Amino acid sequence: MFKKSLLLLVLFVGLAGQLFAQSYEFILYSFPPATPLNWSSPLKLAYGAGLKGRLVFEHGKNKHTIGHAFMELRKDGKRIELTGSTTAADAPSDADFITKHGYGLGVLFAPMKGALDSSDKLDGELIDRYKTGKVMYIRFLINEQAYRRMKTYIDEYRARGYDNIYNGSNEPRKGTGAGCSAFAMSFLDICGYIDPAFTKEWIRRVNLPKSLVGGPVTGNHVSLAKTLFKAHWAKPGEEAVPLALWDPELMYNWLKNTHKQAFQLYKEKGNYKEMKVLGKNFRFDQRGKATGLIVDITDLPPATDPIWQN
Repeated sequence: MFKKSLLLLVLFVGLAGQLFAQSYEFILYSFPPATPLNWSSPLKLAYGAGLKGRLVFEHGKNKHTIGHAFMELRKDGKRIELTGSTTAADAPSDADFITKHGYGLGVLFAPMKGALDSSDKLDGELIDRYKTGKVMYIRFLINEQAYRRMKTYIDEYRARGYDNIYNGSNEPRKGTGAGCSAFAMSFLDICGYIDPAFTKEWIRRVNLPKSLVGGPVTGNHVSLAKTLFKAHWAKPGEEAVPLALWDPELMYNWLKNTHKQAFQLYKEKGNYKEMKVLGKNFRFDQRGKATGLIVDITDLPPATDPIWQN
Protein backbone atom coordinates (compact mmCIF):
# COMPACT_ATOMS: atom_id res chain seq x y z
CA MET A 1 0.00 0.00 0.00
CA PHE A 2 2.83 2.36 0.92
CA LYS A 3 4.61 1.67 -2.39
CA LYS A 4 1.40 2.27 -4.33
CA SER A 5 0.79 5.55 -2.50
CA LEU A 6 4.37 6.64 -3.13
CA LEU A 7 4.03 5.83 -6.83
CA LEU A 8 0.81 7.84 -7.06
CA LEU A 9 2.51 10.75 -5.31
CA VAL A 10 5.42 10.67 -7.77
CA LEU A 11 3.01 10.58 -10.71
CA PHE A 12 1.00 13.46 -9.25
CA VAL A 13 4.10 15.60 -8.74
CA GLY A 14 5.24 14.84 -12.29
CA LEU A 15 1.90 15.78 -13.77
CA ALA A 16 1.69 18.90 -11.66
CA GLY A 17 5.12 19.92 -12.86
CA GLN A 18 3.97 19.58 -16.45
CA LEU A 19 0.77 21.51 -15.79
CA PHE A 20 2.52 24.42 -14.11
CA ALA A 21 5.69 24.48 -16.22
CA GLN A 22 6.33 27.86 -17.78
CA SER A 23 5.80 28.19 -21.51
CA TYR A 24 7.35 30.70 -23.89
CA GLU A 25 6.49 31.65 -27.44
CA PHE A 26 7.73 33.96 -30.18
CA ILE A 27 5.41 34.75 -33.10
CA LEU A 28 6.49 36.28 -36.40
CA TYR A 29 3.72 37.95 -38.44
CA SER A 30 3.80 39.05 -42.07
CA PHE A 31 1.32 41.18 -44.03
CA PRO A 32 1.63 41.14 -47.82
CA PRO A 33 1.79 44.47 -49.67
CA ALA A 34 -1.54 45.94 -50.76
CA THR A 35 -0.79 44.75 -54.29
CA PRO A 36 2.04 42.45 -55.47
CA LEU A 37 5.20 44.46 -56.10
CA ASN A 38 7.21 44.35 -59.32
CA TRP A 39 10.95 44.41 -58.55
CA SER A 40 12.06 44.27 -62.19
CA SER A 41 13.01 47.95 -62.06
CA PRO A 42 13.05 50.81 -59.51
CA LEU A 43 10.28 52.66 -61.36
CA LYS A 44 7.97 49.64 -61.44
CA LEU A 45 8.63 49.08 -57.76
CA ALA A 46 7.85 52.72 -56.98
CA TYR A 47 4.70 52.59 -59.12
CA GLY A 48 3.39 49.52 -57.28
CA ALA A 49 4.15 50.82 -53.79
CA GLY A 50 3.57 54.52 -54.36
CA LEU A 51 0.54 54.59 -56.65
CA LYS A 52 -1.05 51.23 -57.44
CA GLY A 53 -0.96 50.06 -53.84
CA ARG A 54 -2.56 53.26 -52.59
CA LEU A 55 -5.57 52.69 -54.84
CA VAL A 56 -6.42 49.44 -53.03
CA PHE A 57 -9.27 49.97 -50.57
CA GLU A 58 -9.03 46.70 -48.62
CA HIS A 59 -7.84 47.29 -45.03
CA GLY A 60 -8.21 51.06 -45.43
CA LYS A 61 -5.39 53.10 -43.93
CA ASN A 62 -3.67 49.92 -42.75
CA LYS A 63 -3.11 48.48 -46.23
CA HIS A 64 0.72 48.63 -45.96
CA THR A 65 1.75 49.29 -49.56
CA ILE A 66 5.13 47.54 -49.10
CA GLY A 67 3.90 44.96 -46.60
CA HIS A 68 4.66 44.75 -42.90
CA ALA A 69 6.29 42.33 -40.47
CA PHE A 70 6.22 42.40 -36.68
CA MET A 71 6.62 40.20 -33.62
CA GLU A 72 4.87 38.96 -30.53
CA LEU A 73 6.45 37.57 -27.37
CA ARG A 74 4.37 35.49 -24.97
CA LYS A 75 4.93 33.89 -21.57
CA ASP A 76 2.57 31.37 -19.96
CA GLY A 77 -0.11 32.18 -22.53
CA LYS A 78 0.02 35.91 -21.84
CA ARG A 79 1.25 38.56 -24.23
CA ILE A 80 4.41 40.36 -23.15
CA GLU A 81 5.11 42.27 -26.38
CA LEU A 82 3.32 42.89 -29.66
CA THR A 83 5.17 45.45 -31.73
CA GLY A 84 7.07 46.25 -34.89
CA SER A 85 9.34 48.92 -36.30
CA THR A 86 7.65 51.67 -38.31
CA THR A 87 8.03 55.33 -39.27
CA ALA A 88 6.97 57.93 -36.74
CA ALA A 89 3.68 59.72 -37.36
CA ASP A 90 5.49 63.00 -38.01
CA ALA A 91 8.34 61.54 -40.08
CA PRO A 92 9.09 63.13 -43.48
CA SER A 93 7.94 61.06 -46.45
CA ASP A 94 10.26 58.95 -48.61
CA ALA A 95 9.70 61.47 -51.40
CA ASP A 96 11.31 64.22 -49.32
CA PHE A 97 14.63 62.39 -49.33
CA ILE A 98 14.49 62.17 -53.13
CA THR A 99 13.10 65.61 -53.99
CA LYS A 100 14.71 67.75 -51.27
CA HIS A 101 17.92 65.93 -50.35
CA GLY A 102 19.02 64.23 -53.57
CA TYR A 103 19.13 60.69 -52.18
CA GLY A 104 18.04 59.02 -55.42
CA LEU A 105 17.98 55.25 -54.89
CA GLY A 106 19.85 55.92 -51.67
CA VAL A 107 16.40 56.46 -50.16
CA LEU A 108 16.42 52.69 -49.63
CA PHE A 109 19.14 53.26 -47.01
CA ALA A 110 17.77 56.51 -45.57
CA PRO A 111 17.57 56.60 -41.76
CA MET A 112 14.09 57.93 -41.00
CA LYS A 113 12.36 59.03 -37.83
CA GLY A 114 11.03 55.83 -36.35
CA ALA A 115 8.73 54.44 -33.69
CA LEU A 116 7.44 51.10 -32.47
CA ASP A 117 3.89 50.01 -33.26
CA SER A 118 1.47 49.97 -30.34
CA SER A 119 -0.04 46.62 -29.47
CA ASP A 120 -3.55 48.09 -29.66
CA LYS A 121 -2.99 49.21 -33.25
CA LEU A 122 -1.59 45.85 -34.34
CA ASP A 123 -4.36 44.01 -32.50
CA GLY A 124 -6.93 45.90 -34.53
CA GLU A 125 -5.11 45.15 -37.77
CA LEU A 126 -4.81 41.45 -36.93
CA ILE A 127 -8.52 41.15 -36.14
CA ASP A 128 -9.27 42.74 -39.50
CA ARG A 129 -6.88 40.47 -41.40
CA TYR A 130 -8.01 37.28 -39.72
CA LYS A 131 -11.27 37.97 -41.54
CA THR A 132 -9.61 38.32 -44.96
CA GLY A 133 -6.70 35.90 -44.52
CA LYS A 134 -4.19 38.57 -45.57
CA VAL A 135 -1.69 37.64 -42.86
CA MET A 136 0.60 34.67 -42.34
CA TYR A 137 2.37 33.81 -39.11
CA ILE A 138 4.77 31.29 -37.65
CA ARG A 139 4.70 30.44 -33.96
CA PHE A 140 8.01 29.38 -32.40
CA LEU A 141 7.74 27.50 -29.10
CA ILE A 142 10.96 28.59 -27.38
CA ASN A 143 12.81 27.90 -24.14
CA GLU A 144 13.33 30.20 -21.17
CA GLN A 145 16.86 31.24 -22.18
CA ALA A 146 15.65 32.38 -25.59
CA TYR A 147 12.75 34.24 -24.02
CA ARG A 148 15.03 36.07 -21.61
CA ARG A 149 17.38 37.15 -24.41
CA MET A 150 14.46 38.44 -26.45
CA LYS A 151 12.97 40.28 -23.46
CA THR A 152 16.31 41.86 -22.57
CA TYR A 153 16.79 42.85 -26.20
CA ILE A 154 13.46 44.67 -26.60
CA ASP A 155 13.81 46.40 -23.23
CA GLU A 156 17.32 47.67 -24.05
CA TYR A 157 16.31 48.52 -27.63
CA ARG A 158 13.83 51.03 -26.25
CA ALA A 159 16.13 52.25 -23.48
CA ARG A 160 18.90 53.02 -25.99
CA GLY A 161 16.52 54.94 -28.24
CA TYR A 162 17.08 52.66 -31.21
CA ASP A 163 13.33 52.54 -31.74
CA ASN A 164 13.60 56.13 -33.00
CA ILE A 165 15.52 55.05 -36.12
CA TYR A 166 13.66 53.38 -38.97
CA ASN A 167 15.31 51.84 -42.04
CA GLY A 168 18.92 53.10 -42.35
CA SER A 169 21.38 50.25 -42.59
CA ASN A 170 18.81 47.74 -41.33
CA GLU A 171 21.13 46.43 -38.64
CA PRO A 172 19.07 46.75 -35.46
CA ARG A 173 21.63 44.97 -33.26
CA LYS A 174 24.09 47.72 -34.16
CA GLY A 175 21.57 50.44 -33.38
CA THR A 176 21.77 51.91 -36.88
CA GLY A 177 18.15 51.54 -37.90
CA ALA A 178 15.68 48.81 -38.71
CA GLY A 179 12.87 48.36 -41.16
CA CYS A 180 9.92 46.33 -39.97
CA SER A 181 11.14 42.95 -41.18
CA ALA A 182 14.77 43.44 -40.06
CA PHE A 183 13.50 44.35 -36.59
CA ALA A 184 11.22 41.29 -36.38
CA MET A 185 13.92 38.93 -37.67
CA SER A 186 16.52 40.28 -35.25
CA PHE A 187 14.71 38.51 -32.41
CA LEU A 188 15.35 35.16 -34.07
CA ASP A 189 18.89 36.24 -34.87
CA ILE A 190 19.87 36.96 -31.27
CA CYS A 191 18.84 33.42 -30.38
CA GLY A 192 20.46 31.72 -33.36
CA TYR A 193 17.15 30.48 -34.73
CA ILE A 194 17.38 31.75 -38.33
CA ASP A 195 17.11 28.74 -40.58
CA PRO A 196 19.01 28.66 -43.92
CA ALA A 197 15.63 28.35 -45.65
CA PHE A 198 14.72 31.79 -44.33
CA THR A 199 17.88 33.47 -45.60
CA LYS A 200 17.42 31.76 -48.95
CA GLU A 201 13.73 32.52 -49.43
CA TRP A 202 12.96 35.66 -47.43
CA ILE A 203 15.72 38.07 -48.46
CA ARG A 204 15.30 40.36 -51.46
CA ARG A 205 18.63 41.13 -53.14
CA VAL A 206 19.24 43.80 -55.78
CA ASN A 207 22.29 45.78 -56.86
CA LEU A 208 21.87 49.53 -57.09
CA PRO A 209 24.04 51.51 -59.54
CA LYS A 210 26.34 53.60 -57.38
CA SER A 211 25.82 56.60 -59.67
CA LEU A 212 22.15 56.69 -58.63
CA VAL A 213 22.73 56.22 -54.89
CA GLY A 214 22.88 59.48 -52.97
CA GLY A 215 22.82 60.30 -49.29
CA PRO A 216 25.08 59.03 -46.50
CA VAL A 217 26.06 55.80 -48.27
CA THR A 218 28.00 57.56 -51.05
CA GLY A 219 27.82 61.27 -50.24
CA ASN A 220 26.45 61.86 -53.74
CA HIS A 221 23.59 64.15 -54.72
CA VAL A 222 21.28 62.58 -57.27
CA SER A 223 18.85 64.87 -59.08
CA LEU A 224 15.15 64.15 -59.21
CA ALA A 225 15.23 63.98 -63.00
CA LYS A 226 18.00 61.39 -62.93
CA THR A 227 16.08 59.36 -60.37
CA LEU A 228 12.87 59.45 -62.39
CA PHE A 229 14.18 58.89 -65.90
CA LYS A 230 17.40 56.92 -65.53
CA ALA A 231 16.71 54.69 -62.55
CA HIS A 232 17.63 51.03 -63.09
CA TRP A 233 19.22 48.20 -61.20
CA ALA A 234 22.96 47.86 -61.71
CA LYS A 235 24.00 46.24 -64.98
CA PRO A 236 26.82 43.68 -65.25
CA GLY A 237 30.16 45.43 -64.77
CA GLU A 238 28.56 48.59 -63.39
CA GLU A 239 29.80 49.82 -60.01
CA ALA A 240 27.09 48.83 -57.58
CA VAL A 241 25.84 49.15 -54.03
CA PRO A 242 24.23 45.87 -52.91
CA LEU A 243 20.90 45.92 -51.13
CA ALA A 244 19.64 42.94 -49.13
CA LEU A 245 16.34 43.18 -47.25
CA TRP A 246 14.13 40.79 -45.35
CA ASP A 247 11.05 41.17 -47.53
CA PRO A 248 7.55 40.87 -45.94
CA GLU A 249 6.12 39.85 -49.32
CA LEU A 250 8.62 36.99 -49.70
CA MET A 251 8.00 35.96 -46.10
CA TYR A 252 4.24 35.94 -46.61
CA ASN A 253 4.42 34.00 -49.89
CA TRP A 254 6.84 31.41 -48.47
CA LEU A 255 4.71 30.80 -45.39
CA LYS A 256 1.57 30.53 -47.51
CA ASN A 257 3.16 28.12 -50.00
CA THR A 258 4.84 26.05 -47.30
CA HIS A 259 1.55 25.69 -45.46
CA LYS A 260 -0.15 24.65 -48.70
CA GLN A 261 2.53 22.05 -49.52
CA ALA A 262 2.52 20.65 -46.00
CA PHE A 263 -1.24 20.37 -45.96
CA GLN A 264 -1.14 18.46 -49.25
CA LEU A 265 1.47 16.07 -47.82
CA TYR A 266 -0.65 15.62 -44.74
CA LYS A 267 -3.65 14.62 -46.85
CA GLU A 268 -1.53 12.20 -48.87
CA LYS A 269 0.64 10.63 -46.17
CA GLY A 270 -0.82 11.63 -42.83
CA ASN A 271 2.40 13.26 -41.58
CA TYR A 272 4.81 16.15 -42.16
CA LYS A 273 8.08 14.22 -42.25
CA GLU A 274 9.09 15.69 -45.60
CA MET A 275 8.24 19.27 -44.61
CA LYS A 276 10.46 20.62 -41.89
CA VAL A 277 11.49 24.01 -40.54
CA LEU A 278 14.66 24.27 -38.45
CA GLY A 279 14.85 20.48 -38.64
CA LYS A 280 11.51 20.20 -36.87
CA ASN A 281 8.17 18.87 -37.99
CA PHE A 282 5.63 21.63 -37.76
CA ARG A 283 1.93 21.79 -37.03
CA PHE A 284 -0.85 23.81 -38.60
CA ASP A 285 -2.61 26.70 -36.93
CA GLN A 286 -5.57 28.82 -38.02
CA ARG A 287 -7.18 32.06 -36.89
CA GLY A 288 -10.27 32.91 -38.91
CA LYS A 289 -9.25 32.72 -42.59
CA ALA A 290 -5.57 33.17 -41.71
CA THR A 291 -3.28 30.18 -41.51
CA GLY A 292 -0.01 29.73 -39.67
CA LEU A 293 2.66 27.25 -38.68
CA ILE A 294 3.81 26.08 -35.26
CA VAL A 295 7.41 24.95 -34.70
CA ASP A 296 8.72 23.56 -31.43
CA ILE A 297 12.34 24.63 -30.99
CA THR A 298 12.48 24.47 -27.21
CA ASP A 299 15.38 22.01 -27.34
CA LEU A 300 17.59 24.23 -29.53
CA PRO A 301 20.28 25.99 -27.48
CA PRO A 302 20.07 29.77 -27.97
CA ALA A 303 23.08 31.80 -29.07
CA THR A 304 25.49 33.02 -26.41
CA ASP A 305 27.10 35.91 -28.35
CA PRO A 306 26.58 39.48 -27.11
CA ILE A 307 23.15 40.88 -27.93
CA TRP A 308 24.62 44.15 -29.18
CA GLN A 309 27.15 44.27 -32.00
CA ASN A 310 28.15 47.92 -31.73
